[in-house]
Amino acid sequence: MKYLKVFLLALVLSLSANIFSQTLPEQQTVKTTTYTIKGSVVDTTAKAVAYPTVSVKKDSTAFDYSDRYSGNGDGTFEFQYTSAAGTLFVNISADTKVSENRTVVLASEPIIDLGRITLHDGEELAGVAVVAYKPLVTQSIDRINYDIEADPDSKTNTVMDMLRKVPMVTVDKDDKIRVKGSTSYKIYINGKPSNMVTKNPKDVLKSMPASSIKKIEVITDPGVKYDAEGVSAILNIVTKSALQGYQGSISGNADSKGDWGVGAYFTTKVGKWGVTANYNYYNFVQPVWMNSTLDVKNASSPYSRSIFNTESTYDGGYHFGNVEMSYEIDSLNLISGSFGLRGGNYTAKNPVSRRAFISQTGDTISVYNSDGSDSYQHNFDISGNIDYQRSFRKPQQLLTLSYNFSLSPVKNKSLSIVRLDPRYPNTLGTTEKNTQLSSVGTSDEHT
Repeated sequence: MKYLKVFLLALVLSLSANIFSQTLPEQQTVKTTTYTIKGSVVDTTAKAVAYPTVSVKKDSTAFDYSDRYSGNGDGTFEFQYTSAAGTLFVNISADTKVSENRTVVLASEPIIDLGRITLHDGEELAGVAVVAYKPLVTQSIDRINYDIEADPDSKTNTVMDMLRKVPMVTVDKDDKIRVKGSTSYKIYINGKPSNMVTKNPKDVLKSMPASSIKKIEVITDPGVKYDAEGVSAILNIVTKSALQGYQGSISGNADSKGDWGVGAYFTTKVGKWGVTANYNYYNFVQPVWMNSTLDVKNASSPYSRSIFNTESTYDGGYHFGNVEMSYEIDSLNLISGSFGLRGGNYTAKNPVSRRAFISQTGDTISVYNSDGSDSYQHNFDISGNIDYQRSFRKPQQLLTLSYNFSLSPVKNKSLSIVRLDPRYPNTLGTTEKNTQLSSVGTSDEHT
């Protein structure tokens, strides 16, 4: 009886496992390919249509396009799209043109050339098509406008991410921005300089959510209105400041080296008052090893080779923040101000340092072993401005009165001790044992 129960139990477990294995769905890996889709857009006279918009989606019944891309000034476009094999629905549009649709089969060929696409003059029919085909880029005499609101990526990306999609703007892997291939440009917020962005453009733009931005203007011919003498262009970031309410974001990052950072961005508009605030903190650890050998060719020198080995650690943290406030007296008069600060603490520790001198015969003449060398730096600066802006009925007329101030104190301290290694004779006649403490003062500026 006992063996029968064991047999029946084993039979039930076996059947259950067999049924479970049959009902378990088979895991399949979907292969994806990165396709390069390119083409060119012209009008009915075969003239290039500048900055066309290419919108794509996988579902033909979907109202919104999943991804949108901007073409170049010469009408060409090229972008990468990663997807499994299937069908892609493509729409090509431009300002004041009737859009064209293409159906693309995604197969084994990774390069898809749509060729020359002709757009006819005219506007889209009234209705949903006006929203669906709204171009990303429009162009006027002195600028191009990138419609951030019309790009689906703005819902999840930062302003820095969106700048990579703006024509005439390039952002490299280190987040260094160039406009028209040059670093000679200025960044404005809503048509005026911003201390928040000027001091730390990379970090501030990475913390600003793109969903708070209406559009980005690339002003290619700055006039006297922008007080931009000597610069080739202006990036004007237009926020959704006219909307009542508030918006904010919190970000964080870390890496395997032990570096980490946190940031926050907040903006609000209540009545005639507007407030924008930004704060970021970064902590880093950077170990450094250095080994060098110097051969001396001068026969009269007491040594023929100098060997230097050192190990050090550079760590610290820095932070910056800025608050901007504005008050609209009326449609023509605006008072604004900003207050910002930057600061950091940096420590360099050099616990191991060795310098050896080798004679012409290959013997060690002398060795310096460092007991340690530490340096510490603390700095911060404070800056701000108060502005009054008077607009006039004529668009190019603008009167601005500004008061700017800055304060930049810096403190440096260093301590080092160097001893001669007693195991080797001091035939070079040098000895050193010192302790050093230094400090640097402050400076301030008002304009």
